[in-house]
Amino acid sequence: MTRKHLNFPPPPVPRTVRELLKDYPELIDELQDGLTKSHYGPLGALSFDSAIWLLEGTFDAIWGDADKEAEQATAQRDSEAAEQAKRKRVTISKARRSIHADDDLWNYFKTYEKDFQ
Repeated sequence: MTRKHLNFPPPPVPRTVRELLKDYPELIDELQDGLTKSHYGPLGALSFDSAIWLLEGTFDAIWGDADKEAEQATAQRDSEAAEQAKRKRVTISKARRSIHADDDLWNYFKTYEKDFQ
């Protein structure tokens, strides 16, 4: 197995996703952490499709956590926290749909494609 991918950076969280999640830096960090760990992990560099699947899976988990936050806030009759959790879920959904809104990931893989071989 070639380890050439260790000589270049991991894929970035797409710019549009980062912009949408600007009020949730911990979520951006979670997405980037997943990409980074996979890039440097034992299976080697991610493919474009694998990076997309990783981001989508992470978004699904993040949305589930936000859903639980909303349920807890509603159960505790904390309308402000419930509203915040609802806004977070909406933002997460928009960010998940925007993974392809810019060409950051595609450009990354085109830039380093020779190194993936």
